[in-house]
Amino acid sequence: MAKLWRLIAVSILLSACKIPPKDIPSDVLGMDTMVDIMVDVHLAEGGRAGGSKMYNEAHIVDFYEAIYEKYGLDKKAFDHSFSFYNQNPDLMLVVHDRVIRRLNEIDAFLESIRDIPSDSIHLPIQDSTIADTTKGDTVR
Repeated sequence: MAKLWRLIAVSILLSACKIPPKDIPSDVLGMDTMVDIMVDVHLAEGGRAGGSKMYNEAHIVDFYEAIYEKYGLDKKAFDHSFSFYNQNPDLMLVVHDRVIRRLNEIDAFLESIRDIPSDSIHLPIQDSTIADTTKGDTVR
């Protein structure tokens, strides 16, 4: 029973030490948008840094511009928001964790479709009406 009380006391102390959540100013991108943008940034950077380079250094600017355009912002607005999250490590940690989780989901999906046998593309036609209409077709 004493162990239970100690565990409860430690839990209360730890929860009391939590940093209160900081409000995100209106001129800063919301956390969901920041996560979406950071996922896109990591995918663009990952392609550039991968084993086979998809594009050279000069083209990364084009990818960033496309990302900014996708979210209706410019480099200055992104940098301002990124700076805010960097200055608030508790919030940046949440963003980072969500980005990593999303990238892992994308990776798992890509791995799952990579394991599909190549002959599965050539599945037999299941709809008999389609199969019947192609029977008599021949090229002469």
